[in-house]
Amino acid sequence: SGTVSAFAVSSSSITEVAGSPFTTGPGSEPTGILADPGNSAVYVTDAALNQLYTFSIQSSGAISLAATTATGNMPMGGTVVTPVAGTKFLYVTNYTDGSLSIYSLASGSPSPITTSNAGASGPLCVLADPHVNRFLYSSDYIGGTIGGAELDPSTGTLITNKNSPYPTSGQPTCVAAITHAGG
Repeated sequence: SGTVSAFAVSSSSITEVAGSPFTTGPGSEPTGILADPGNSAVYVTDAALNQLYTFSIQSSGAISLAATTATGNMPMGGTVVTPVAGTKFLYVTNYTDGSLSIYSLASGSPSPITTSNAGASGPLCVLADPHVNRFLYSSDYIGGTIGGAELDPSTGTLITNKNSPYPTSGQPTCVAAITHAGG
């Protein structure tokens, strides 16, 4: 319906934030949502209009549209990565392009850097390795693989990992990781 709903969560309840749902505009089809780790923004991908919406978060919990940025074709999901202090990048999967759009978040709003091969023909989601925050993995629903790449912490660009893409048994829709306690 071209909207994003916001809720306030406490230990005893979940309540809708005043003004929710918030519109992404006519003809839009929100497909993915992620929050900036610094709690300053919410990013929403739009597969119908090939857009990335940046919403600022108000003290009331309400969100307001702050920026609209072009993506590749049919963006599905994304992740924010802070590989070293002072740098922050946003990676968005583009399903029909088989690519990742890469943005710098240095100014607060997404600023396009480049588009990279996702190591996948139809990436749905992307995640950063939580241990070192420098390796990205994307699920390839069409190809039945997981693509892997290492990011350059100063530029955000990607270099495909050795032997990537990695075969799976089926059509992966997303990827998850945990930090291993032993290092």
